[in-house]
Amino acid sequence: MDIDSCKALIYAIDTGSLFAAAGKLNITTSGISKMMSTFEHEIGLKLLYRNRG
Repeated sequence: MDIDSCKALIYAIDTGSLFAAAGKLNITTSGISKMMSTFEHEIGLKLLYRNRG
């Protein structure tokens, strides 16, 4: 767990979108998605529900 993962999670929750959170952090959507997957795996919990809509 690192500060960037925590920031990404907060932005994703705040905006309701990985796409918007990625834009705020200047990274790709796939990059933030991978970051969140790794973070969830590290703590052993699903933190975000993902869908395409």
